[in-house]
Amino acid sequence: MRGRRIGFALSAAAMIAFAAAGCGSSDDDAESAGKQSAKSMRASCNSLDKKTTGATIAYMPPGLEFPYYVGIGKGVESQGQKYGYEVTTSAPVSGADYAGQASRMRDIIHRGVDGIIFHTHNNSATAPLIKQAADEGIAVVIVNQDLTNFPAPVHAVVGYRERKTDHKMGKYAVKQMNGKANIGLIAGLPGYDSTERIGGFKDAIEGEPGMKVVSTLVGNWDVPGGHKAALDMLQAHPEINLIFAANDFMAEGAYQAAQSLHRKNLSILGSDGDTNAFVLIDKGGAYKATMNTVPVVQGMVAMRVMHDCLSHTFKGPFYVETPGKLVTKANVLPVLKNYALLWPKPKHRY
Repeated sequence: MRGRRIGFALSAAAMIAFAAAGCGSSDDDAESAGKQSAKSMRASCNSLDKKTTGATIAYMPPGLEFPYYVGIGKGVESQGQKYGYEVTTSAPVSGADYAGQASRMRDIIHRGVDGIIFHTHNNSATAPLIKQAADEGIAVVIVNQDLTNFPAPVHAVVGYRERKTDHKMGKYAVKQMNGKANIGLIAGLPGYDSTERIGGFKDAIEGEPGMKVVSTLVGNWDVPGGHKAALDMLQAHPEINLIFAANDFMAEGAYQAAQSLHRKNLSILGSDGDTNAFVLIDKGGAYKATMNTVPVVQGMVAMRVMHDCLSHTFKGPFYVETPGKLVTKANVLPVLKNYALLWPKPKHRY
């Protein structure tokens, strides 16, 4: 099941058109690891009631505190309008409110929709409800994920390879620090996403004796959590000169901590592609790089896949890969100039 990746060189209009036309990819290593799981956990689109227009779709991110998931929602909504779909968003405020997400999903299923596009930070809490949704003929698409063996049948998975993406960041760190750094890692809430992102970075620096991890703390995926984690590790280990955070919000918190401690000799690396991270990278200073995974495009592609599934034209692959690109001071300006694909929107156009 080898397909095509979405390219970053495309204009906003071309990107949307390309997403609507179809996309997907699968690397050999990921394919061999996930093939059996994907085969066993894939639900059939053709068993659903065919509906090419007028469908009701629920977008269900883990929490509304994350602008990243709001950005995905903007892509879901804009693409849904092309198909005449009615899109509603339902999510708890906090990404740590697993019970709240499950309760909302239970309510959505009870009300009845044609499709659910979702992401969760707790697979076990939502899996029984996802199984119920699929059993009741609701199309289910996971977004911002690469886990093809979700513990309940789903119709498709859209997202980027988290471990592979942050492996690139680890390689960049080795190069940027000339193979020698005392590293602080800021993880997200325990779960698959954090394990893959931190794991990818650590895989990349393995075998580099000068790249030493001296502290790993949890930052809860948000700016306050990243700020506290960075303060704690920098005060306990003043020798730290590199911090990698598993998302940009925690990295932005680390940046604030570095500012308050007047730390000049510190490099901060993030992941996801938050607009504020791009602004800080362009500004120069401690924030050196992020991995841009373009949430708006993920949302557009997830809705395109949903439409193909509901119209019985979805040919696969089961996992549809979206972009993940290293952004540094050297290439951040073109990203900031691509206004249509930024979320949240910057204060001014570049």
